[in-house]
Parts: sequence; C-alpha cells; structure tokens
Amino acid sequence: MASPTSPDALTTLRKTIVSTKTLALRFEAAIQNPTPDALLNIPPNPPNPLALLADGARILKAQTTKLSLLVLNQPFTPSETTYILKELCKGCMPAMMTAAEICPADKYTNYLHRLIRASVGSSMLVLIKLLGEIPVDGHSVRDSERGTLQYTGQLWESCDFMINLAEKGLTSYAAVKVTEYKELVDDALEELEEWVTEVPDDGEDSFGVPGILVPHMNDTDRACVKNVVKKLKLIGLLYPPLLKRRIRRFPEINGSTSPEQLPSSKQVADMDTLIAYMQLFHEEMDSIAETLYTSGMGKEADIRIGIIIDYAKKALAIIAQNWDGENDEFTAWSEKWLVKIKEP
Repeated sequence: MASPTSPDALTTLRKTIVSTKTLALRFEAAIQNPTPDALLNIPPNPPNPLALLADGARILKAQTTKLSLLVLNQPFTPSETTYILKELCKGCMPAMMTAAEICPADKYTNYLHRLIRASVGSSMLVLIKLLGEIPVDGHSVRDSERGTLQYTGQLWESCDFMINLAEKGLTSYAAVKVTEYKELVDDALEELEEWVTEVPDDGEDSFGVPGILVPHMNDTDRACVKNVVKKLKLIGLLYPPLLKRRIRRFPEINGSTSPEQLPSSKQVADMDTLIAYMQLFHEEMDSIAETLYTSGMGKEADIRIGIIIDYAKKALAIIAQNWDGENDEFTAWSEKWLVKIKEP
C-alpha cells in the first residue's frame, strides 16, 4: 500500500486533479451551451432543484474548506487530497449540475432558471482555479496561500448564495433585483431633474466636466425635456407598488416548494415579463438621458418616452389583476396611473 506521500500517491493525485478539472469544465460548458434535448432528460418526478442545489452547495463548501486546509498545511498529504476530490466528483458536483438541469424556465421562471445555472457555472470555474493551487509535487508552497484563500473565499460566497437562494426563494431575490432597478431609475431621474434646472442657455456643461458641451436648447426642446422628465417620474412611481403588490406576492418558489405548489405556467410567464419590463425601463431611461446630455434634443427624447409608456401599459395589462386573477388595490391604482400618464 502506497504511503501518503509516495510517488504513487502523487501520481494518483495528479490524475484525480485532471479528471476533476475535466468534469468541472464539462459541467460549465453544458451550462453555457445547453443542448436542445436537455429538458428530455428530466426524470418524471425530479427532486426540488433548489433543495438539491443547497445540499450540493453545503457539501462543496465543507469539502473545499478541507481541501484548502490540506493545501496550506504541512505535511501535505496527497492521499487525503485525492479522497476529497473523488468525493467532489461523485457527490456535490453532479448534484449541483442536476439541480441546474431540472429547473426548467417554464416551471421555475426564466429568472430563477438563469440564476441557478449562472451560480453553478461560476462555482465550477472557481473550483478549477482552486485545483490549480494544489501542490502536485507534494510540497506546500507559501506562494500558493494567497490564491488558495482567495478561491476558497469565492467558493464560500457562491455556496452561501445558493444556500440562501433555496431558503429565501424567488420572490426575495427578484425583489432585490427590481429594487436595484428602482434605485438606478431614481438616480437617473435625480440627475435629469438637476440637468433640466441647471443647463445654461449658452450650452455649457452643467456638470462642470471639461470638454463636454450641451448643445443650445431652444424653448421647444426645453419644454419637451421637462415633459420627458415628468413622464419618467411617473414611470418611476410604478416600482414601489409593483414590488409590494406583485413581486413580493408571487407564489413562492424555494427549497421547500412541492411540484403541486409551483405557480401556473401563465403566472411564471407573467412574472418573467414583469421583471424584464422593470429592467427595460431603467435601461431606456439611461438611453434617453444620454441622448439629452449629448444632443439636447428634446423632441427625440419625447418620441422615445412614448415607447417606454407603451411598454408600461403592456406591463400593467399583464399584471393589473393579482396572481389569482382578481382585482385588488393595485388594480385601482394602475387605472389611475394610466389616466395620469395621458395628461400633457
């Protein structure tokens, strides 16, 4: 039997590192380029993907903690390191990949589907980097300490995210994302309001940035810009009630959700559409602001705000009623908003 530091043990370790890297690369490639028949491989009664993801993440965190300690401490023990790598390959890595494969967008929302796959894929890439810190010659090197600690920390962070995702569920993370969009919209509106108030008639840059000039704005353009800002503020008002009445009240999907408790396909599609519109609003606002800052053309911005308003109307048409298809406080509020947005 080979001793823990024998040449045979080191040879076995090198082979195991290669096979572990190969598996991680294969999984990451499958995440990036899913095959069309991936959904056909889902078993009839699959486990909860979030629960499976969290279980795999807990094991990955524990095993990589052991791995980092083995890499950093003397004497280095190749046999124990090999054992951990084999456990990764037959345990948590396939489990996490399976979780990514059994989370179809039409049942779990495209938002959650992409979030899980991105988390698994990034974890595989960081694991590959950590494997590169293992001393294949059998001697721990001081220079590898920084990389080992860095990649271990990154894996811990990724694992904690996946565990929390399973515990807190879709609505919590969707609310965080939409809140980020809201904050970006608020920032853009604040800057635009200051710009409209402060932009000088001679076209000098109101932000005091050297070399950037705001073209002369005539009365017509100035009136258009003020109207654009007014409409954008109304768009911004959509975020708080949408967060409270729709995002946070969506049927929960977490690690405890049974197949019978999953939302309907229509609810899933509507939720994805709503999140997409929330992202689109802030992106379009940034684009409009850039148009104004660089050209001062209020008419062009006025046309583009009309496009955003059309998007907002479509979004409200989809989620005017609550997730059970009934009228509620938001239904009445959205009707008033639609009247307000039509005002000159």
